[in-house]
Amino acid sequence: MFEARGVTRKLARACRVVTDGMREKKLADELRRAAMSVHLNLAEGSGRMGRDRTHLYSVAYASCQEVKAVLELGADFGDAPAENVEPALALADRAAALLWRLQFPTRAGP
Repeated sequence: MFEARGVTRKLARACRVVTDGMREKKLADELRRAAMSVHLNLAEGSGRMGRDRTHLYSVAYASCQEVKAVLELGADFGDAPAENVEPALALADRAAALLWRLQFPTRAGP
């Protein structure tokens, strides 16, 4: 769990770099909110037990998927430079894998 917290925090910082250069403000806002949701839901989930914990890890995972989608669209639409998007996408992939394992510690990945 501690590794996941570090990765999601790095992801939020990497997304900030991307949003600082985006012209499409709605997309930038969506990316900021989704990145914060990943880290905050992971943090809250770590303080919960049982189904509450699993639910919050699930929300964090879903928000991570949203981060990836916004980054992809930003790159596809030319709104975010690839040199900023690629490191953020790599962190989002790592975060998603860690979050998946927190939800399903004994199952294979998606």
